[in-house]
Amino acid sequence: MKTKSLALLVAGIFSASQAYADNTGQSSDYVATVPTVTIESQADTHTLKGYLNYDEATATRNGLTTKEIPQTIDILNIQKNKNYGTNDLSSILEGNAGIDATYDMRGESLFIRGFEADANDIYRDGVRESGQVRRSTANIERVEIVKGPNSVLYGRGNGGGVINMVSKYANFQPNRTVGIAYGSWANRSINADINQVINDNVAIRLNAEYGKANSFRSGIDSQKRTFARY
Repeated sequence: MKTKSLALLVAGIFSASQAYADNTGQSSDYVATVPTVTIESQADTHTLKGYLNYDEATATRNGLTTKEIPQTIDILNIQKNKNYGTNDLSSILEGNAGIDATYDMRGESLFIRGFEADANDIYRDGVRESGQVRRSTANIERVEIVKGPNSVLYGRGNGGGVINMVSKYANFQPNRTVGIAYGSWANRSINADINQVINDNVAIRLNAEYGKANSFRSGIDSQKRTFARY
């Protein structure tokens, strides 16, 4: 009985192998054809036509991408912060890691990684500007922050990093925006941003802001006026 069972088992193995080989031979003649799939896309960003190519001009001054630079680089979109009601530069920067803002009766001070940035480390379009005044963001497109020592790029600095404000420039996407804000201590302001395309080669942009505010101390008030054309 054992001999017959073993013989039947061996015969079953060979017959199964033969059947598998036959099936494989039949399926090898079939060729599947997959239709060609074409994917097209276009980036949302575009080069702003002005004095600088802002696809390359960053606070690093070398045209490299953030991936190619070993330092920590943050790029803040001003409009996204304004959608949440944050309008002044210090409040926008306070939401970034490593940056702190302090306020007193004279103005505001910014610190990057513990180092004061007001004296030497605040720039607008790559040009150093005073850090002792409250800065309007009405005509600022974005803010670039390079953290860490940067004397090779900018010379004298305090070691914490650099804040570079990039101005709005005319582009070929028509836009008209008007905003009104009101806050504590009768802080009120109105602003307008108009970008008009003249033709295929010419565009003009106007930014304006006017605001007034009182203080928690009586007899103290402030005004701000901004007008820029590109």
